[in-house]
Amino acid sequence: MKNLILLLLCFIALLFNSCKKDADLETYLTYKVDGVAKTTNRLFAELINGSSNSQIIGVKDAEQVTLKIAGAKTGTYQLPDNASINKFGYAADLTGDGFYGAITGSVTITVVTKTYISGTFQFTGKSINTGLIKTITEGRFTCKFNNALLPATKTEL
Repeated sequence: MKNLILLLLCFIALLFNSCKKDADLETYLTYKVDGVAKTTNRLFAELINGSSNSQIIGVKDAEQVTLKIAGAKTGTYQLPDNASINKFGYAADLTGDGFYGAITGSVTITVVTKTYISGTFQFTGKSINTGLIKTITEGRFTCKFNNALLPATKTEL
């Protein structure tokens, strides 16, 4: 009987330790620009249009990645899309020349709950001012939904 109780207590302890609480959630947004690894230190995620669309923003210094997605469910969202709702971009600096709007790419949402969103992304961006191309690859994110630009909990690669 003691062994059964001990086994049951071990199972319950394992069950509670394996559940990740939102307070313990590592938040981050990482990616590569033309092969150079980047990570953000400030994050913003929101549900817009009555929770039917989502937006994720990652910022570090003057660099920024923005993902506006025509959905808030798990799945892959492509560019170009027929409805022109999906919009992805990379800003290398605060000038107009430093913004690269995505011309092709995708975002895959792997997890979405009431409190956070997680997934991957990649896209090719083009500067409308200079015509230069930037390739954004290996993008990954986990962001809590919030109404402010919050610090990331994981800021190193």
